[in-house]
Formats: sequence, structure tokens, C-alpha cells
Amino acid sequence: FRRVLFRSMLYGDSSTFSNSTTTAQAASNIAFSRRQSNSIFYDTPVFSGFQGFVGISTTTQSIAQTTNVSGAKPRMWGAAGTYTNGPLYVTLAYENHTNFSANNVVANAYAGTDTAFHGGVAYQFGPVKAGVLYTSRKYDMTADGGTNLKVTAFNLAGEWAVQGPHALRGGYTKANNTSGNSAAGYFGGSAGGGLVANAGAGQTGGNMWQVQYVYN
Repeated sequence: FRRVLFRSMLYGDSSTFSNSTTTAQAASNIAFSRRQSNSIFYDTPVFSGFQGFVGISTTTQSIAQTTNVSGAKPRMWGAAGTYTNGPLYVTLAYENHTNFSANNVVANAYAGTDTAFHGGVAYQFGPVKAGVLYTSRKYDMTADGGTNLKVTAFNLAGEWAVQGPHALRGGYTKANNTSGNSAAGYFGGSAGGGLVANAGAGQTGGNMWQVQYVYN
């Protein structure tokens, strides 16, 4: 059983329009929307609309290691919270990846600490739900954390329950230019989205429009 820790669920999904990646520790190592193997989770009861979620991965992948170097033990943990009150929904989350080696170079194998944060809010206006989500990620590009990359993005989205089982969703996402002092170039992959580190020189952001028909 695997689930997403870095959760938004603006529409009851793990993320606004995308799927998560099923993976082991340090695989797809820049991805934060991930169903992490061999992890432990706890969801609190709902208290007056508030609910908390915590999770941590195990060090299963390190069992076969013949070294006692802590860098051979990638691990992740995170915490999230949601608040629901009638038509209002609010979400906050933080996730920490240790020794995931984001830039995936041999000299930096199993090193660094990567973090991500998101905050979002959605509101139901009759048959229409509208929401906004902001995300921020920071990656250590060297073992000592002296070189890093940061990227932020936001999403505006809406869902219209047309009639019966029919619904329409639309969204706009803007990924800002990467920042930080790393000039490592392209790293990551399709599962984590892929990023370009150019020491903040620009031309690394993007815009995306989405339209989706839903039949429930």
C-alpha cells in the first residue's frame, strides 16, 4: 500500500490534475508528488474541520549496505494539515528528503537535504469550485548544501459540476524561473518534471493551461 504524503486534494485527488509517482527511496529523486515505498503514515481524527497527516519512510533500502556512512541511507518525512468548513477547504504541507542526491551525480551520491512546502485554498460556489495552490521547492546540489536550486509555482483551477455525473475542470499553472547559485544544467527526469539550474539566469520557467472533462 502506497500513498502520497505531499498532499493537496483540492478536488479530492492527490494533486490538482496530475498523478503521483510510485518509487523507492532516492528514485525519481526530485519528485515530491510520490507514493513512497515502505513508509509509515498516521492520519489524525477530524477535530472541528482540522485534520493532520504525518509520514516517514523506513531505511529498508539501507539494510544491504556494507558501509556505516549515513549518506547511504536516503530517507523522507513530512507533515500536512487540512481544514474543511462547509464550502471552504485549506491545505498546508511540508516534506523533507534527506540524502536523495537531487542532481544525481556520482560525486554527490546519497547526499543533501531537499525540502518542499505548499499552501492552497479552495471554495465551493454552488456548482463551481475554485482554488489556488502555491508550491516552493529547494534542492541541495552539493553534499554540503553550499550550492542549491529553488523553484516556485502556483496553480489557479476551477471545477464546474455541469449536471449529473458530468463535470468540467480548467486550470492555469505558472512555474517561475529557477533561482539559487547552482549552474548544474538540466537534471531530474520525467517522473519529477526535470529542472534546469543556471544560477538564476532566467528562461527556465513555463506556463500551462489545462482543460479536463470528468465523468463520475
